[in-house]
Amino acid sequence: MKITESLNNLWLRIKSLALRRKLHHDLEDELNFHLAMRQQKFERAGMLPSEAAAAARRRFGNSTLRHETLRSLWTFASLDSLTRDLRYACRTMARDPLFTVVAVATLAFGIGANTAIFSIVNGILLRAMPYDRPADLYSIREVVQVGAERHMVNAVNVGNALEWTRRKRSFQSIAVMEPSNDTIAVGSSSVNINGLRASASLFPLLGIRPRIGRSFTPDEDQMGHGMQIVLTDALWREHFDANPGILGQKVSMNGYPATVVGVLPASFYFPKQDQLYNTPVARWTSRVEYFVNLNLGAWDRKPGIGNFNFAAIGRVLPGIPRQQAQAELETIEVAIGKQDGDEVSLHGELVPFRTAVVGSAESRVWMLMAGAGLVLAIVCVNLAGLMLGRNAARAREVAVRMALGAGRWTVLRQFAAEGLALAAAGGVIGVAGGYLGIRLLVRYAPISLPRLESVTVDGRVLVFSAAVALAAGLLCSVLPALRARDRGIEETLRSTTGSVTSSRRTAFVHRLLAGSEIALCTILLICALLLGQSLSRVLRDNAWLNEERVVTVDIAPSPKQYQEAADRARMYRRLMQDVRALPGVAGAGLVSALPLKGEIWGQNVEVVEIPTPGSSQPNANMRFISPGYEEAIGLAPSAGKLLRESDWGREVALVSESLARQYPGRNLVGMHLRWPVPGSGKAVSLEIAGVLHDVRANAEETPVLAVYIPYWIWPPWNPSVVVRSAADAAGVAASVQRMLHASYGEIPVTNVETLRQLLEGAVASRRFLTQLGVVFAASATFLAALGLYGVIALAAARRRQEIAIRIAIGASRPDIFRMVIWQGSRLTVAGVIVGAFCGMQIERLIASMLYAVQPAEPPIYAVACAIVIVVALLASFLPALRAARVDPLVALKYE
Repeated sequence: MKITESLNNLWLRIKSLALRRKLHHDLEDELNFHLAMRQQKFERAGMLPSEAAAAARRRFGNSTLRHETLRSLWTFASLDSLTRDLRYACRTMARDPLFTVVAVATLAFGIGANTAIFSIVNGILLRAMPYDRPADLYSIREVVQVGAERHMVNAVNVGNALEWTRRKRSFQSIAVMEPSNDTIAVGSSSVNINGLRASASLFPLLGIRPRIGRSFTPDEDQMGHGMQIVLTDALWREHFDANPGILGQKVSMNGYPATVVGVLPASFYFPKQDQLYNTPVARWTSRVEYFVNLNLGAWDRKPGIGNFNFAAIGRVLPGIPRQQAQAELETIEVAIGKQDGDEVSLHGELVPFRTAVVGSAESRVWMLMAGAGLVLAIVCVNLAGLMLGRNAARAREVAVRMALGAGRWTVLRQFAAEGLALAAAGGVIGVAGGYLGIRLLVRYAPISLPRLESVTVDGRVLVFSAAVALAAGLLCSVLPALRARDRGIEETLRSTTGSVTSSRRTAFVHRLLAGSEIALCTILLICALLLGQSLSRVLRDNAWLNEERVVTVDIAPSPKQYQEAADRARMYRRLMQDVRALPGVAGAGLVSALPLKGEIWGQNVEVVEIPTPGSSQPNANMRFISPGYEEAIGLAPSAGKLLRESDWGREVALVSESLARQYPGRNLVGMHLRWPVPGSGKAVSLEIAGVLHDVRANAEETPVLAVYIPYWIWPPWNPSVVVRSAADAAGVAASVQRMLHASYGEIPVTNVETLRQLLEGAVASRRFLTQLGVVFAASATFLAALGLYGVIALAAARRRQEIAIRIAIGASRPDIFRMVIWQGSRLTVAGVIVGAFCGMQIERLIASMLYAVQPAEPPIYAVACAIVIVVALLASFLPALRAARVDPLVALKYE
């Protein structure tokens, strides 16, 4: 019975929220009816109408109290109280529009910044990978150990992966894939696109089913079953007009027929090709647009050490811990490694697939979130200071409220309601601004940022923004509320006059808040300067690539037309002659992999004249070039000579300085490298003709060991043509493309960029991080200046009579100016010292994101502290000037 009655009461209260006005009128009508009935009763007893009405009201009692008592039976009292507090808060905000605008704008900035950055965190780090049971997915890598030294290989040997599949116990499935760049004929034209050679197990492993058609079959992993292709939804719509009858049709891929067997759903997501390897890989930085079956030959299926060209993904069985799967993989790898002798051993490593895809971006994204959080903290502290100063003048109002019976909780609730009202307004504007910020971030973020397409506003982002707004509103109001509550009623009513703005205790709290702002501002400035210094040094170490007049043109010869190495070599020679003959071309060359585009083709170097065990031979990048490449790109020799056209057919090579340093005290020029020619089954002895300056495969890593081999010894696939123009780089690039289209129509151009653009792309991620860091630091500096200005202005106002007396008894106005400036300076220096100390601790946390920056570099800390001090002095200038201009007669007139 009691439960039923409680439910009925609850339902009545809930219903009253929607029928509040009607219920209110009904209650008024009922009370008026009872009052009228009593009045009629007294009139029938012989009273005059006026006397009867008065008697009825006396007998009925306090109608307002009775109204409130009855209404409380069908309303939520706490909700009513909150509604009244919010209405009062809105009226209070309307009476002080300047404060309201500043407070709402400040909160909106902090909430908007956190919304935008959290959307990146959510899209890249927090949202689950769009696959079946993503927690069970692991990227598999191989580790080559030489003695005590372990070398992580981010790719795997496909033969080893097949061995894992045959002997697996802890894995449900293992899939392998290899980046592929192919030319597909579409109508009368052809397009060059990027995709993957993938095993038949890939899509079942991920839990992905094609929207139409099928995926690959296990038989199609082996050579002899033709080429089968699965299209992504984007490729299907863009180049095949979303034709549902595409299944079974033949498309020309590199001149060979490939059968379309399936189309993936539009929701399908797959990492970019270089993200599969967790390292920049030359030429593989584009989205995956198609999948083709493996077509493995017998040579590919042989396990061993070397030929690390594939990426691998494994799914462990449900309930199997990572350690067990890792141990199983390790056992198989050790057995494979023993087949190649005891000098080198092979090991396996499992990395959670999400971690492998996100890679180094995770720490950088969390750093941005921390920066946005610090800005929000400064916003809250600043707003708390503003409200504290504003509410000091309301001390009498609070005292009167409490003297009339308001409890301490009522006062706290009222201040909290004002903070929530401000937070609600700032939150709405902040979320709208954050949405625009997200669009800008996605638009200008580097393409190397993983899962960028997943960054959007979803329910989690909105909940986060609401929580941030709620927390900010409470944080910025709770301190002023506590200060207002703690003041004695009698003391406040007796001492609060128009000339006193705050107590000493309130002034101390205000100074503490401002000092906290200055410390947080100093921390952000130090971090921004550290990031800026890192970016500057990355650009300095790669400054030779900052060339606008050097253009690179990536090409993709058809494997069908140029399958034979001799045909490719002749075509490249003719192409270089045609490019050099174009007007405006000052030099041209060809290379298999450009600087800063990642590593490619690592192989041990064997110097014939310096016999070295295989385990001690340095591993270098093999790069294939044409004569003229060195001059075109700007590489000068440090010893020996460059490659010349007159060297055509000779077995020569160039090496990098870093490789030459591996043999201290020896001059490699004139010595010979023993190099096995791929696919020929023989090795050639290459005479070292010269030593070139070092280049970097990645902008922030040490230069790679490199061997430069003439293209006539082994003509590379998909090379880059490097052209140095005499004047107009854009015109020369257009001329090269027109010539290629006219004379080499079967060879598509896949990418065109200058060396400067190449450098900008390589440092885009660091530049993006640095720019946001600078924005956060500048915002924090501005907010800290506002906070300090408020402190100094409040202190000067509180000491107005004291300053007037000082001037009246002889103090000069410069003395007053210096006194106020000194007050702000002491506060600033204290905040800067705390901020610098905290900055040293934070620098250790972000050390992995810095480049060539020594711990606690004095110039960086000195500049950060100097900026804060200068800004603080500027913020103190106006209050100090006003204090120095106080008129003693006006200030003391009413004392």
